[in-house]
Amino acid sequence: MPNKPEINPRMLTIPMIAKYFSATNWFVEELIRSKRLPAMKFGKSYVVDLNDANEFIEEQKKKQKLFESVHIMTDEEAQRFFEGCEQDPETGAYIPDPDEDPSL
Repeated sequence: MPNKPEINPRMLTIPMIAKYFSATNWFVEELIRSKRLPAMKFGKSYVVDLNDANEFIEEQKKKQKLFESVHIMTDEEAQRFFEGCEQDPETGAYIPDPDEDPSL
């Protein structure tokens, strides 16, 4: 008997997407409810397009890389930064000294 060709579904149910994401059904349902992951009702179940799931993953990876590239100052660094700044008397905003901060 010949082997039947394997069919890879494009539209995945919530449990299938949860397994694909290595997450819980609840997490996927929250993504759908918050409109962060597009889904459509197919009969009685919600389904997610595999392409949308992959796009969601790529967006999350970009956000993670962006977050990792941000430097958060320690208290000591912030104190040193503000020591070299003047304060605008009208707005109270700090004005950095361009000689102290080469990024300006």
